Amino acid sequence: MFSVVASLPTTARGVTTRITTGLRLRGREEGDDVGRRRRQQQQQCCSSLCFCCCGADGGKTFTSPDEKKRPTKGRRPFLSSPPHLTTTKTTRTSSRRVFDVSTKAVAYPNEREDKQQQQQQQHEREHHQQLIKKGDRIPTSSLQYFDHEGNLQSIETSQLCSKGKTIVVFAVPGAFLPTCTNKHLPGFIDLAAKMKQAGCDLIACVSVNDAFVMDAWGKAVGAAPVLMCGDGSGDFTRKLGCELDLMDKGLGVRSRRYAMIVKDGIVEYIEMERGGAFTRSRAEDVLQVLEEIKS
Repeated sequence: MFSVVASLPTTARGVTTRITTGLRLRGREEGDDVGRRRRQQQQQCCSSLCFCCCGADGGKTFTSPDEKKRPTKGRRPFLSSPPHLTTTKTTRTSSRRVFDVSTKAVAYPNEREDKQQQQQQQHEREHHQQLIKKGDRIPTSSLQYFDHEGNLQSIETSQLCSKGKTIVVFAVPGAFLPTCTNKHLPGFIDLAAKMKQAGCDLIACVSVNDAFVMDAWGKAVGAAPVLMCGDGSGDFTRKLGCELDLMDKGLGVRSRRYAMIVKDGIVEYIEMERGGAFTRSRAEDVLQVLEEIKS
């Protein structure tokens, strides 16, 4: 183009230059008009919706007339934040929308811990109220044992502690456990004859184990004078309120260690250990109480 203009005469060259300059100015003015119209359109939009151009108006972004004509089928809807994580509140003030987002921290683990703690406290209160004590009647439940012929038998506690009988019942946290095997059960085996002389009709050992385990444990330690009763489901222990939580030791829920004397189905004497201790439910103490009752 410059070569063509240079080859023209001086008069024609000046006319061409003026035409080229006019075209450039006209194009610049048209570009300025387009930019001005766009700015005016954005100002009008922003006067009614705050932050609409950046999409911060709660999902109501500005849409051009062309976009309004587009079909909405298949378009992904606006997904608001989950109600339990954020709380969105939109207020209108003098024809302007003020978008306010207040986050709410949801501490689900803390809520679960609080709920579990409340349930545990309620469980302890209920068990404290149901804890067997002197003067209470033995609750009705079923225990299993093996007789001398090796047959599995089931007996109701009401039949075991029936009227006219004096029964000694002691419980251990579990069969084959060290304290239960070496101290608690052997004491009642050794003093079984003296207890019968003092008026005891039957000595029963109860544990939250099945009857097969109790039978094997009794044979291992020679517990023939003691009836080895299995409370496999823990129903009898639960009704006494004597559950012992040994989950942290991998033993599940067992029975607290205790010893009691039941006469005519009524508790005449009971000593309940705390945890797995062995200080108050010894056979010697039970024998002394039996002799006092007889005299």
